[in-house]
Amino acid sequence: MSPFASPSTRANAVFAALTVLAIALYWQGLYGQFVFDDLPFVVNNAGVHVAESTLGNWIRAAGSFPAGHQGRWLTMLTFAANYYFAGLDPFWLKLTNLAIHVCNGGLLYALLRALFALRATAIERAPTSCPPPLCGGGGVIVALRATS
Repeated sequence: MSPFASPSTRANAVFAALTVLAIALYWQGLYGQFVFDDLPFVVNNAGVHVAESTLGNWIRAAGSFPAGHQGRWLTMLTFAANYYFAGLDPFWLKLTNLAIHVCNGGLLYALLRALFALRATAIERAPTSCPPPLCGGGGVIVALRATS
């Protein structure tokens, strides 16, 4: 009997292949520079430039959304954590975005399989959380982490 005989195994293999394909499509974009909203959200936002790990710095970072909006605390904290560990190197910020999108795709796939037990539906829907770079750019535009 073939190792890909069961529908569940085939569905998992297809999802894994799509995940690898999405990573491969995004990979070259990880080496690009900051673009668009990356500048006000990360580069020019001193609030996320956490150099010393103190509670006050993390609270300030959480509330540093540039438009004065009272939200996106988790997004701003992840920008601050990226800055704390890697500085303003766009590669690490973009790699974090890619990891978030891949995890979201995996969670969506698992949720759809659990809720509907329809392997085909899960396979069709999960890649929508990690579209190819030609359609979006959520992996290569750092500020789009706020939409994840």
